Amino acid sequence: GTTDATVYAPDITFPIADSPTYVQSQVWRLGGRVLGGDQCDPSNFEYPWQDNFCETRSRTSNTPLCPLSKVHQGLDMRIGTPAECLQLSSLPPSERTLHKAVAVEDGLIEYIGRYWVRLRGESGTLYNYIHLNMARLEVAELDTVSAGDLIGYVSNDFGGTPTTFHLHFEIKVPTEEGSYLHAPPYTSLIEAYARRESGRGEEVMNDVVDIASIPVLPDDFEIIE
Repeated sequence: GTTDATVYAPDITFPIADSPTYVQSQVWRLGGRVLGGDQCDPSNFEYPWQDNFCETRSRTSNTPLCPLSKVHQGLDMRIGTPAECLQLSSLPPSERTLHKAVAVEDGLIEYIGRYWVRLRGESGTLYNYIHLNMARLEVAELDTVSAGDLIGYVSNDFGGTPTTFHLHFEIKVPTEEGSYLHAPPYTSLIEAYARRESGRGEEVMNDVVDIASIPVLPDDFEIIE
């Protein structure tokens, strides 16, 4: 990928109200489509964060801010603890309400789809919340919200296609041409998490960067989310 330290959504509220949050891949970790295993494995609930914007996907989802085509246009966040993950697994889908997703900015609930909610911030930026518990949303279309207001609960709703318990969060910034551009959320979320926690965590800097090896996948293997 490329290095981009731009904070595309400054001053936003962190989208998770108060639970521990781990930014990481939901495809290339345990319980994901590639490795298999248990999504509630304790190793999935450890720092450091891992930026997963621009990850490879099978579908044609692109943004000029990624160096390749067919990419992940948002950032995935695993929430809570291994014990809470197991608890979510044991609950009926409609009762999965452990982890609160909140508005990151004052604005309008512009659209509610099959498995996502779109918030239009007063700044003009769009924010997509994907994989919420759609049966237990706390907002309706055209509701106005303030930063920090409850939108819903993190789950794994994906229109019938299985995925892990996580929040897929997108930032779409307006362009001079009048369209919108998927922008990397990572730096904006770092700043917002630091505000939520009243301080920054430890920044880990390695002199040597390990390049992950990608397994050879069958031709018909799809990485959707």
